Amino acid sequence: MRVQRPDSWRRDPRAGVLVVAFGLALVGFSALVTALIFYSPLAFADRRLSAMIREVDSPIADQVFRAISLAGDAIVVAILVLAVALMLIWRRRFVEAGLVVLTVAGGSIVGMILGDLLQRDRPSEEFAKIVVAGPYGLPSMHALSTLLLFGIVAFIVVFGARGMASRVGLGAACLSVPVLVGYSVVYLGVNWIGDVVAAWILAIAWMPLCVAGYFAFYSNGQKRRSVGDAKNPSGRGSAGSR
Repeated sequence: MRVQRPDSWRRDPRAGVLVVAFGLALVGFSALVTALIFYSPLAFADRRLSAMIREVDSPIADQVFRAISLAGDAIVVAILVLAVALMLIWRRRFVEAGLVVLTVAGGSIVGMILGDLLQRDRPSEEFAKIVVAGPYGLPSMHALSTLLLFGIVAFIVVFGARGMASRVGLGAACLSVPVLVGYSVVYLGVNWIGDVVAAWILAIAWMPLCVAGYFAFYSNGQKRRSVGDAKNPSGRGSAGSR
């Protein structure tokens, strides 16, 4: 007897849309990086605007932005990723835990590789108010890692929240951290604005790719369950005849 294709399963279009978003963001990242390196007027504007931010100088602002920048420190990010992953595992959300680790760790590795390839120097050490690793600042690893972490957490929280107001509030709270960290590293003299914006675009490219895999995983799982139910309809009948 021929098994009919189950009607309950439909291919999830979100994975495809997110892959397209990944491609568009990757094109944007490539265009910005190329312009920053080879187009002198943009590079000049980047340096001038960064200098204007650094000129707003005060001891209180120094302390505040030093504290904020810690959210993008590699060790702090690693601890936060571990804490979020363990919390999700405790709640038996194993796929989401893997999604967080893959998004942040994978995106950070991509960022470090690109930094070594692009080799764009940071601002002069005389401007630096904190110590950072490595002489290259494009993309900004502080900005990249915080947007990857808080962006994927925002996705998980918002995706499971009820009500538009809750989703908007939680999403805005999560995404405010990367914005503050990005501003702080420019103010503290360890990155140009272009480094930060490029890092955000790279994160916006990487996250949809990871989330696309997440949706595809669940979509394929639903398909397998639907096919299994269609091949074994007697399971329901035998249970109901008891």
